Amino acid sequence: MKHPDVTLGVEVRNNRAFIFADTVKGVGGLPLGTQPKLVCLLTDDVNSAVACWLTMKRGCPTVLVYFDNSPFIKTSRLDSVLNHAQALSEWSIGFPRKLRVISNSQNVAEIVGKCPRELTDFLCKRLMFRIAERIAELEKAEGLVTGETLGDKSGLTPHDFRIEDEAVANYPIYRPVQGFDCSEIAQLARKMGITEPSVPKISKRGPVSRKRSCVASLNLEDLKHAEEKLPKVDEMVEASMRSLFCRVL
Repeated sequence: MKHPDVTLGVEVRNNRAFIFADTVKGVGGLPLGTQPKLVCLLTDDVNSAVACWLTMKRGCPTVLVYFDNSPFIKTSRLDSVLNHAQALSEWSIGFPRKLRVISNSQNVAEIVGKCPRELTDFLCKRLMFRIAERIAELEKAEGLVTGETLGDKSGLTPHDFRIEDEAVANYPIYRPVQGFDCSEIAQLARKMGITEPSVPKISKRGPVSRKRSCVASLNLEDLKHAEEKLPKVDEMVEASMRSLFCRVL
């Protein structure tokens, strides 16, 4: 028949046959759980949620972690982060639905108070990666995920990524959206179910923004020298781990 009124499909499984008339296109990818876990650093901007979703799409369950900088930053962003975490949980039925929250304000205060202002963003991110590495060890995960992007409004470069990544000794850091622009990320966010007006927003990377001209020639030795002014980094990591609590989604 060239022009049938109805087209039926038949799917044969073992000794059963299933007849269907309609098909619904899914997002594709691999079943969640077919790959190892990853730790996702979730923020209030949509980039990190989309990055997490893309790794889930390839079969990786995610451990959601949020670094709360309040009251160092006056407005808590936890509500926005929870909305993104809840949207992600709708794609992970059967897996734990919780967000791990780390109190990070004391760390930020130490870094801002003792280190050059133009380096604080990098120093905060390196410390957050070290804390996330500890969580990965406890969760038996295989890597970390962030929503960082190259260039555009973020102003990040591969050199920046290399300097950040050096802080983590044993785990790779994945950046699934590093090559996407704002509109591409917003489109993916809508596909995963995030539709609030803030979707196109690209937030600043950390508690203190930096001028590219000030750090264009930044090298790893500069950062390590600045870190020497802080209390023992390992102790800061362990204190942060003691502050960890879980929010059920």
